[in-house]
Amino acid sequence: MIYIPRALTDAWLMEDIHGGDLTSLALDIGSRPGVMTFRHRQGGCISGIAPAVQMLAALQVQPDILQLDKFTPDEAMQVKL
Repeated sequence: MIYIPRALTDAWLMEDIHGGDLTSLALDIGSRPGVMTFRHRQGGCISGIAPAVQMLAALQVQPDILQLDKFTPDEAMQVKL
């Protein structure tokens, strides 16, 4: 596993959100709770979970990560963060 320092994931976040969340502002959904669901369309290995969790933690988001090895192949194609 490659170690990615918190400073780097913070820099990635700032690059993306330094101007604010225009989508939330335009749709007026900033105060509503939300859900992000990531699914691999064709099956396979999903990488980048650890940096994604690190970025979400910096935003005070608690991810719910499914342990893929405990599910059937069809269930394992869905990952909720």
